Amino acid sequence: MGAIEFDSFVEGGVINIPEQYRNAVGNAVRVIVLSEDAPVSKPRSFGPEDFTELKIPTQGWKFDREEANARR
Repeated sequence: MGAIEFDSFVEGGVINIPEQYRNAVGNAVRVIVLSEDAPVSKPRSFGPEDFTELKIPTQGWKFDREEANARR
């Protein structure tokens, strides 16, 4: 099943399918309605400015490579 996306208006409870898609749509369809009346929140995109350098004071930390690699 392929997906076709288009904008349309509801007139008398009927959603009009644009002419260019009518041959691509069969008799059985699944309809998902997103109302344009209510604002739809978009996922926030992240950019390089959102990721800052992480500074952790590590002076005095003991690191033992053998202990870190030990399997339990």
